Amino acid sequence: TRELDPYAYTMHLDGAPLLDGYTPGTLSDWLQRSHRVLSTVCGWLDHPQKLCIENVEGWDPEVFAPLMDDLPVSRVVDVGHLWLQDVDPLEHLDRWLERTRVVHLHGIAARDHSSLAGVEPSVLDPVVSSLARGFSGVLTLEVFALDDFTSSLEALAASLRRLGGEA
Repeated sequence: TRELDPYAYTMHLDGAPLLDGYTPGTLSDWLQRSHRVLSTVCGWLDHPQKLCIENVEGWDPEVFAPLMDDLPVSRVVDVGHLWLQDVDPLEHLDRWLERTRVVHLHGIAARDHSSLAGVEPSVLDPVVSSLARGFSGVLTLEVFALDDFTSSLEALAASLRRLGGEA
């Protein structure tokens, strides 16, 4: 993909060892293995900041913070996954926005990756406001059906209008 000059390479770390709780030893082993893998992949890239680690549902979205502190990688912040975990995306965005190249935005209604149309304005608008104020990367509406995409665009435009921005 180097010839394509992508803006980001999204990477999901293998969090299987962390899914059902973990001990300090398990976490330490996982961090060491993840560090080795990320270091190797960073060595393959001309611009290692293009390697972006995504928070996935099912495990602590802050667990890889030590890796971020130690390596020149960036973030994909998946807001929908944070909502799914009842984690405040605003706190997460505040912490990581400077290192974030990509944001995934989607609803979590009857299933994950659904339309933003089902997200209450009181939940969506603060996230859109935060992104409008300080994010210059890629915003991905991470939905997998045309109807969900179209209605998500409409929900995003409505949010921007409520916030007094261009839609």
